Amino acid sequence: MDKKNLCDLDVAGQKVLVRVDYNVPMDETGKITDDTRIRASLETIKYLLEHKAAVILMAHLGRPKGQVNIKYSLAPVAKHLAKLLNMPVAFAGDCIGEEAEKAVQKLKPGKILMLENLRFHKEEEKNDMDFAEKLASLADLYVNDGFGVSHRAHASVEGVTHFLPSAAGFLLEKEIRFVGQAVENPLHPFVAIIGGAKVSDKIGVIENLLKKVDTLLIGGGMANTFLAAQGHKMGKSLVEDDKIALAKELNEALANEKPNCDVIICTPFIHLASVTPLVDAAKIGVGAENCADKASGAYTGEVSAEMVASTGAKYVILGHSERRAYYGETVAILEEKVKLALANGLTPIFCIGEVLEEREANKQNEVVAAQMESVFSLSAEDFSKIILAYEPVWAIGTGKTATPEQAQEIHAFIRSIVANKYGKEIADNTSILYGGSCKPSNAKELFSNPDVDGGLIGGAALKVSDFKGIIDAFNA
Repeated sequence: MDKKNLCDLDVAGQKVLVRVDYNVPMDETGKITDDTRIRASLETIKYLLEHKAAVILMAHLGRPKGQVNIKYSLAPVAKHLAKLLNMPVAFAGDCIGEEAEKAVQKLKPGKILMLENLRFHKEEEKNDMDFAEKLASLADLYVNDGFGVSHRAHASVEGVTHFLPSAAGFLLEKEIRFVGQAVENPLHPFVAIIGGAKVSDKIGVIENLLKKVDTLLIGGGMANTFLAAQGHKMGKSLVEDDKIALAKELNEALANEKPNCDVIICTPFIHLASVTPLVDAAKIGVGAENCADKASGAYTGEVSAEMVASTGAKYVILGHSERRAYYGETVAILEEKVKLALANGLTPIFCIGEVLEEREANKQNEVVAAQMESVFSLSAEDFSKIILAYEPVWAIGTGKTATPEQAQEIHAFIRSIVANKYGKEIADNTSILYGGSCKPSNAKELFSNPDVDGGLIGGAALKVSDFKGIIDAFNA
């Protein structure tokens, strides 16, 4: 292996920060049910201890979403490791800050310390350099022995290498050697299995493997694309290459300019993982068109908020008029969806609006106010994270036309009930989009209304020239 390994470091008397993969399964009582990953790290740990290094272990457990959650504490892992090593393992209740620093100061050569869950800090998964520097400040050297996390550019994996001399641990070295051997000089017959939803970032891998393998098995979401290319009927909702092409074209259209508004494209779930890496995140956000009202369980075909977030998407449309009408989504169902979306770091674009019968009966305010109950159970802090979108359902496919004046009237009402619930400041800062027939010819007039903050664009978004015209209305 060409990379620097553990034996290349002089660790005697040094504090060594070691990234391990201790994301192990536990039962309801906190007992570890499979310690394979912990045992795999013992060779590196024992080497460091025998060579008189002060060992500082860092790891993550579960998905605490950047918040402290005792369920995901590494304290039980530290106790289990102590039993395997037959020696004490000190534990710090945080991975940075005063508590971690004091624990490191007390650590002597030949002793071991485990830091609390890295993912209790949201900065870990964002590869925040300030967070990485705080981790690095605890030690003199860095060793990566977490093969299972080394594909992620997180602060504890990639970030710390900018601040400390770094090397691979024995486990990481062994795994890289094994994979290298399997690819460069494999035994035949050689079969490779590749899966996942992100076709775009695996094309290079597939092309490389095709030159070496006897059989390549493709599964997961990416298999749909290959089946469609072979002429199999996948159904319109599964394979819509035009949506991916649209994302590419829009990204190119905005390549040389910074729009004067936030631009978000929402695609079917099957395309999220493909579209997200195609666009410039500084100019175009990506969102899903829906998510489930359950976090997990046997709900075949449903897509959870966690699954949406895993693609890199940042937004999700909820309460769309079509889902209210055809799927019977209630206030309670949508309330649960919104909470799950927020819990997974997504920004809900929450839709409201009345049908023609309700508009003709002059019940639009009553209907919209009732629909808002799905989000009015939120705290002020959480409510400030959502975007509202009013849809004049009564003017969609009915031959009726909603005027800019009618748009302003209902938007002003929506802002007023937000103010009554959360106060004027939050109401003023809440974005309320207009989801009617917005197109380049009327966008400027609609957006000039004081309470219309943007548009939820449907048909006009299918052509980049039209969509770009609506975006440009903000610059006019």
